[in-house]
Amino acid sequence: MSSTVSGIAEPPGSTTDRILTAARELFETRGFEVGMGEIARLAGISRQAIYLHFASKADLLQRLTTWVEKQADLDSLLQPVFDAPTGEQALRALIDAAAVFESQIHGLARAVEQAGNRYPEVHTISTDRMRRRLEAMTGIVARIHTDGRLTPGWDIDRAAAFVWSTTAPATHHLMVVVAILRP
Repeated sequence: MSSTVSGIAEPPGSTTDRILTAARELFETRGFEVGMGEIARLAGISRQAIYLHFASKADLLQRLTTWVEKQADLDSLLQPVFDAPTGEQALRALIDAAAVFESQIHGLARAVEQAGNRYPEVHTISTDRMRRRLEAMTGIVARIHTDGRLTPGWDIDRAAAFVWSTTAPATHHLMVVVAILRP
């Protein structure tokens, strides 16, 4: 995968990729509190060089989440959702994609979730991403409703909120990671 700086494609292993790789490792292991100097050291560059690629730590996090989605090939994971002929099949494909994707991004998702409680800029990034997830799930549930398959007593918004919450990073953490740790 290549990165872009100012719209110019950089080859894999570029400075941008090294910064993103270092930031991901440090955010996942130590949280968002890690300094830009530490990220720079791990990437093998100066702290000032990071700012040639990223305007701020929040910009770095925003672009890191997009980069991680590309690394996980999220578009390919979601293609069966878009190709599904029915709402129910789209929902099943979404759940399958979420199971794969959430495992790949778990550490970063936890770091973002925890940092969002302390840093307004991270909260904004996280809230925007979660809003887009909810909108996508609302579209799938609307398809189920249009197909006449939405369970009586459920409306589109409530059903979408249920799907959103059951596929959220925090739910994955509780159901998969914490459950695995139990004896």
